Amino acid sequence: MKNSITNTNYDLIVVPGLKLGPRWGIPNDLISRLKVAVEAYEKNPGVHIAVCGKWSIWFDWLGIKPPVTEAQKMKSYLLKHGVNGKDILMESRSKDTIGNTYYLKRIVRQNPHYMRLLVICASQHKKRIAFLFDTFFGPNYRINYLAVSAPHFHKNTTANETTCLKEQRELLKNVRPGHEEDFEHKLYNSPYYARQAVKIRLKLLTSKNAYPRLVS
Repeated sequence: MKNSITNTNYDLIVVPGLKLGPRWGIPNDLISRLKVAVEAYEKNPGVHIAVCGKWSIWFDWLGIKPPVTEAQKMKSYLLKHGVNGKDILMESRSKDTIGNTYYLKRIVRQNPHYMRLLVICASQHKKRIAFLFDTFFGPNYRINYLAVSAPHFHKNTTANETTCLKEQRELLKNVRPGHEEDFEHKLYNSPYYARQAVKIRLKLLTSKNAYPRLVS
């Protein structure tokens, strides 16, 4: 495998979520990251894997209720590829990358033995992922990032990463490093999300690959 795991001294491997496909399947880009997570798991005795994501907030804005969460789909994949269920940590409340890191930090805060993290992310996503983890986790954790090629990355975005990072720096400017509680009442309630909703509706309502609509 091209993504070599050179450091084998981690407590927790983290796989952030990604919007599921039109038939609620795991996108190929996410499968690539899960494969790397399995490799890292096999080389790190005693390590746990955190899979993050309820479903994309896009679906809420479009009135769609997915039948399964991203975390559930990822856990099923890991189980099929030899990961012990007891070693899988599920974060199933988040609806975007900000939420992935915010809710994961709340879980990790209750489990102080998770101090050394390996975050497996898309190469295009690495800079923003690092900013979000630095913001919510702060300086007391040792966090490494393993970037994996994501050929279909831009299918899941409405803006380039530079724009997203700039907007999210502004959104989180009052959050003290390591103090995720500073953002508790703004997650999914900020005007930032209202602006994103408009962009998503314009993009997806005209898409040829419409998602099946389910009763909310």
